[in-house]
Amino acid sequence: TAMLVVTLGANADNTVADAAKAGDAAAVKALLKQGVDVNAAQGDGMTALHWAATNGDITMAQMLLSAGANVRATTRLGGITALHLASQAGQSQVVAALIAAGAEPNLTTALGATPLMLAARAGNTETVTRLVEVGADLDAREKTYGQTALMVAAGLDRAAVVRLLLA
Repeated sequence: TAMLVVTLGANADNTVADAAKAGDAAAVKALLKQGVDVNAAQGDGMTALHWAATNGDITMAQMLLSAGANVRATTRLGGITALHLASQAGQSQVVAALIAAGAEPNLTTALGATPLMLAARAGNTETVTRLVEVGADLDAREKTYGQTALMVAAGLDRAAVVRLLLA
């Protein structure tokens, strides 16, 4: 048991993120009760909230937000937030929860991609609608090709998203 305690202690700074990555809500809850830092990031900057967003786990996302998860945390490469990941995965419930918690709908990644562009790429109209409703910039352009969310959607033949953005 002494070895187990040492092993856990050495890894305690990122266990909430590890548990969230694994989708283990019970472990996340237990770690938060122990006072482990909800915002501790893995080596690449992924936090527990990033993983909940990626996995579309609304229950875990809400638990993490209640525990003080930082909606503005970004990955080390790319400057990617939980909102970017939830938008890219078409997770409209998580997107709504993140925005309600203060996530910035027009924050760009290092390459200039907005949550709206990522949602348009995913083709999820519900996610696009939620972002537009909170003031997502329809005219923002990403840095590489200068494309807007509408151009991204049209280029990938996301017809429902194109109709929505044109409206």
